[in-house]
Amino acid sequence: MIAARVMPAGAGNTGELLEDRELLVRVQAGDAGAFDALVQRYLPRARILARRLMPDPDDADDLVQDAFLRALDRIATFDVARAFGPWFTRLLINTGIDQRRKQAVRRTDAQDPE
Repeated sequence: MIAARVMPAGAGNTGELLEDRELLVRVQAGDAGAFDALVQRYLPRARILARRLMPDPDDADDLVQDAFLRALDRIATFDVARAFGPWFTRLLINTGIDQRRKQAVRRTDAQDPE
């Protein structure tokens, strides 16, 4: 039952979860406007989290964009019975970790005098 689901602080209410589910079904049916609605709903939270992961504002913006693109790529297989918010948050964090690793490799390669 949805009402029994524990949601993280700031993750919204049960009504928002139901609305997410409706939007996800529409996205999976090919409705681009429904994905835009999800982006608008989660964009503020995504930006805050991205700024914590990537101190450079441009890198944080790139992270948010990449995370939404990854979400769109995977949305067809997303189980709409699950909550979108925690799934997207984990996807954004993992994307940020990947980007930080790539940056570290680039810095190491740039400093390596081969």
